[in-house]
Amino acid sequence: MSEYYKSDGYWKGPTWALPVLMVCEGFKKVGQLNKARDIANRFLKTVEREGFAENFDSLKGEGLRDRTLTWTASVYLILFEE
Repeated sequence: MSEYYKSDGYWKGPTWALPVLMVCEGFKKVGQLNKARDIANRFLKTVEREGFAENFDSLKGEGLRDRTLTWTASVYLILFEE
């Protein structure tokens, strides 16, 4: 783990919805569909358990900050429909 990682370090550790979507899209573009689906499914399960948080603890999956973020909801809907 990086010395810069902080579980609630805002940009230094938590998982954010938009980068999850970008990573999934990248894996799909290079033909890694199973990897993209695995990441998407893990994100969907986290959101279903923790709500539409602004971001999530990358190790524990706990929702952090605002629990009503539209970009998290939007990414959830995009990944869910796929």
